[in-house]
Amino acid sequence: MRIIVADCSAEYTGRLNATLPLSKRVLLIKADGSVLIFSELGAYKPLNWMV
Repeated sequence: MRIIVADCSAEYTGRLNATLPLSKRVLLIKADGSVLIFSELGAYKPLNWMV
């Protein structure tokens, strides 16, 4: 598992489309390849997650 704090944006295209603008984010990359993206402030649920 890796935890990264970075200024980044995200764009996802799949069953649904999602775009997150440039901001400071916490990324959680799990051993199974899943990526969870969190807001830096006040969020305990991910803004986006990709498997």
